[in-house]
Parts: sequence; C-alpha cells; structure tokens
Amino acid sequence: MEVEQVLHMKEGTGKASYANNSKFQERATAMVKKILEESIQELYSGEQPEHLMLADLGCSSGPNALATLAEIIALVDNTCQSLNLKLPEFQVFLNDLPGNDFNTLFKSLPSFWKKLKTLKESDSEVACFISATPGSFYKKLFPRNCLHLIYSAYAVHWLSQVPRGLEGEGGVALNKGNVDSKEPSTAWMLFGMALNDMVLQGLIEKEKVDAYNLPLYRASPGEVKKLIEDEGSFTLHQLSTVNLKWENQKLLADGLRAVFEPLLAAAFGEAVMDELFHRYEETARDYMVTEQVETVNLVISMSKKN
Repeated sequence: MEVEQVLHMKEGTGKASYANNSKFQERATAMVKKILEESIQELYSGEQPEHLMLADLGCSSGPNALATLAEIIALVDNTCQSLNLKLPEFQVFLNDLPGNDFNTLFKSLPSFWKKLKTLKESDSEVACFISATPGSFYKKLFPRNCLHLIYSAYAVHWLSQVPRGLEGEGGVALNKGNVDSKEPSTAWMLFGMALNDMVLQGLIEKEKVDAYNLPLYRASPGEVKKLIEDEGSFTLHQLSTVNLKWENQKLLADGLRAVFEPLLAAAFGEAVMDELFHRYEETARDYMVTEQVETVNLVISMSKKN
C-alpha cells in the first residue's frame, strides 16, 4: 500500500485521537515562539505585504495547527504596531496528505478565533482566509513565489516512501526486529521490544516485523546543514536542537499511538493494536523506572535567497 494512502494521524476527537494526544507537540511548538518572532521581523525588514500568504506544511488534525496560526498572527500584529503599519490580510493554506482529518481541524475554528482575541494586543480587525491544500509537500503545491512564510512542525521527517535497499545479502532485513531503518531511538527500541514479545507469543508474524520499515528518517543537524548548503536556495539563519522528555509511560504510549496507529494497523492489522500499545506502555513503564525517554527536535529557520 502506498504511504500517502495510510500516512495520517489518528482521526476524530476520541480518546486515542491525535487531537487529544498531541500535548507533547504543543510543548515543542511553544519553545520556538521566539524564533517565529525573529522570522516575522526579518520578513518585515525587507517587505511589508498588504496580503500575507502563509502555509503550514503537515498541519495534521489536532489543535496545534490553529493555535500556532493564532500565535503567528499575533506576532505579525505586534510587528506591525512597532513599525506603525496596517495589519495585512492573511491567506492561510493548511496542507497535509489527502487522508488527513481536515473536518476535525476546521471544526476547531471557533476556538481559534477566541484564542486569537486573547493573543492580539491591538484592536485591529483580522481578515484571515483559511483553506485546505491536500497533497504531498514533496510535490508542487503552490504557484511560484506566492508565499511569504512557511511553517512546518513534526512533518519533514516523513518520507514519501520507504527507501529501497534496506535488505542485505539474500534479502535479509538490515533492521531485523525493529521498525526504524536508522539506529533506533529509545522510543523505537521499546517498540521493537513490544513487537518481538508479540512475535514470540505468535500474535504477530516474525517476517512482517523484520520486513517492515517506517517511512521516516531522523536526520542529524550536520546532515540537514549540509543538505541546505548543497541545495543552495536558502540562507540558514538557525539550526539548533531541543530535547524534550516524556513525562510518563502512558503519555508516551498514547502519543505514539495517535501518530503511528494508522500506519501500523495497515501493516500488522487493526485487531492487534490494543494489545500492541498496551504492551508498549508496560515496556516503557519498566524502562522509565531507571531511565528517561526523550525526543531530540531540530529547530530550523531559513529564508529563500533573492
């Protein structure tokens, strides 16, 4: 099955949904507010658009996309006040793959308008036009040179497909027993333990686990820096890391389930998902008695060269 058909967060607003299990992502987004502010000030140092066009690539279906948009509009409002400029009109493109739950996203628009009123310092009326732009950001989504600001969070590590050549001699999987094609992080090491435990009990086929690879790649800061420099179209302003710790095993298990269940269900079957994430939570609980689980986040700010 094609990645684009199954790659989306857990839809709806239920207990296991992404909308109710994306607090970790919200914490990370809050930590980059200063960088957003600097990016907006940098934009306005060169031009003062009357119509500000911005896009969120990989917006997903939870509350974070619109909360971040409200922050961006408030920051633009502050910048315009400091420069004695009129607040621009906003055209916002919320992008994700066609399988994304855009309905849940747009149902939260009323709370977006309320949050915006609490963030803005001026009394200026906001003209904001929001639309969905379904499609892969690995393909052309917009007309040339039409966007002023692009924001993306927890999205660009996703690949358009699982890379080829992940087998050794005789077709043996290089990541045997794991679902991460790179050296697994702690979170995915624990996942491999839970999966292999279910293999030993005959609940999941060993061949399926060995053959499966998640369509993501966790690039290092050095890899990202080299890629940007080699491509040559952008000026890199900031590249830093932020380490965030998971508070407990339940938040970790629920958070990963909200993100990865649709992909894993397509590979291993919907029927084993409850058991898989129950075992994952137990495995994480035992591990977190003595160790911490944290996620390394890359924070990148860059602008297109003239």
